[in-house]
Amino acid sequence: TKPKPKPAPPKPKPVKITKPKPKIKVNLKPTVRRPDSSRVKAQQEAAERARKADAQRQQSLNKSLNRLSSNLSGSTAVKAPLGRLASANYESLIRRKYMDATFHPGAISGDPVAKVRIVIARGGNVLSARILNSSGVVSWDRAVQKSLDRVKHIGPFPKAMSGAQKTFTLNFNSRSFK
Repeated sequence: TKPKPKPAPPKPKPVKITKPKPKIKVNLKPTVRRPDSSRVKAQQEAAERARKADAQRQQSLNKSLNRLSSNLSGSTAVKAPLGRLASANYESLIRRKYMDATFHPGAISGDPVAKVRIVIARGGNVLSARILNSSGVVSWDRAVQKSLDRVKHIGPFPKAMSGAQKTFTLNFNSRSFK
C-alpha cells in the first residue's frame, strides 16, 4: 500500500492594505464673492441709459406741455375792465378742460365747427352743456358731445367775475383739437 500524499498546505489569504483616508479640511471662514465686474458694469450702463431716456422723455413732455399751454392760454395783453379780463381767462380755462376731454375721431375732411353752449355755476360745476349747431360731421359731433358729457367741473369763477352762473358759447373746430 502506498502512502497517501500529504494534503497541500492552504494558500495564505491576501492581506488587505487600507490606505489612510485623507482628512477633509473645512474652511469656516466666510467667503466674499465678488460679482462679475462685466455684468455689474453692463447693468449700471443699462440703468444709466434708462435714466437718460426717462429724462429725455420728461423733457420732451415738458416742452410739449409748454407749447400746448402757450397755444391755449391768453398771453396777449388786452386792455379791458378787470371783470372782462377774468371772464376771458376763465373762458380759456374752459376751452382747455374741454380740449383735454375731447378724443379726436381721426381723419376729418375740412375743419368742421360745432357751436356749443355751456352753463357753469359760480363754484365751477357744469350745469348744462349742449351742442347748439351741428358741425355737419357725425363723428366730430359725437366726439364733442362725449367731451361735454365727460367734464362735470371746471373750477370756481375768479373773484372779479360776478353772478351766480355764466353761460359760455364756444366753437369747437376740429383742427384746434388735434
